[in-house]
Amino acid sequence: METVGVDRGDESYLLEVGWIFTDWSIEPDWSTLRHYPVRRERPITPLWRLFPAHLRNHLMPESAPSSAAARPAGDVIADLVADIGLVADEGHRIMLAGNSVGFDRAAILAHDPHAFDRLHYHIIDFSVLNEVVGAWYPSALADAPTKDTDHRVSTCLRNSIERARWYRRLLSAGECGRSSSR
Repeated sequence: METVGVDRGDESYLLEVGWIFTDWSIEPDWSTLRHYPVRRERPITPLWRLFPAHLRNHLMPESAPSSAAARPAGDVIADLVADIGLVADEGHRIMLAGNSVGFDRAAILAHDPHAFDRLHYHIIDFSVLNEVVGAWYPSALADAPTKDTDHRVSTCLRNSIERARWYRRLLSAGECGRSSSR
């Protein structure tokens, strides 16, 4: 998700929402990749909230009320809920995962309190893992993938998949335990 700070759960501050489903091997199902600019219904005020990266990457004009590419937040969230339903109906256990997904979850639930009813209650937040590994096993971060972003959802999703694969390798190799100095 890309936002300009979601203070009131107001869709005018959601700029882009996207998702992709992966399996436990972290193999993405690219056919499930969705990302949509969200139509802003009102101007963003105060103007200091505008994030320069969202101007450079064209997300602000793409999410403008007059943009043909932008969709209402309710429509985007309805598509997300429908996609979750399709995967859940196949019998899969679905967990929300990615960078700062607690923030994303709260923003979506502000629009639809039942959007994630079919998800497992566990959340895999790589931002939290980054903090933990950085504090407890800082030498392990030397091989971490760099977070390169253009502040677009599709890039963030790809970065999250890369980070998940790195954590899987780190844990399977036992690197965290070996890098401890205690």
